[in-house]
Amino acid sequence: MDIRILKHIDEKMMEQVGLLLRKLDPSAPETTPERWERLMADDSFSLFVAEEDGKVTGMLTLTCCATLSRDKYWIEDVIVDESQRGKGIGRALVKAAVSHVREKGFKDTIYLTSNPSRVSARALYRSEGFEGYDTGVFRMKL
Repeated sequence: MDIRILKHIDEKMMEQVGLLLRKLDPSAPETTPERWERLMADDSFSLFVAEEDGKVTGMLTLTCCATLSRDKYWIEDVIVDESQRGKGIGRALVKAAVSHVREKGFKDTIYLTSNPSRVSARALYRSEGFEGYDTGVFRMKL
């Protein structure tokens, strides 16, 4: 298994990542080539993929959100193909993202959200040092 950060994306990779993303969030709109291009050019966005024999087996996005008080890193869109679960792919992706943030010299906090129904994922995050944090998050659908 190889873990890498995508810097460029071709049509085949767009399709593979898109399929995984729709498994995670079936209501997610299809990502357009223009959006892919914008994301790949954005230094605050990193797309980590796990690959085995040229096939994407898992993914994770890492974003940096700059605020007046501090920069905040967020891990999102963590998904491993159902047929590949239990092989350490999710753990390897999380470790790669955390290492990437540390290599940048960031020493504050990495955030992530995880649906309570994702019991295995939440256990993985806890085992990697993440703690539940009552943020009182609000959202507004537009």
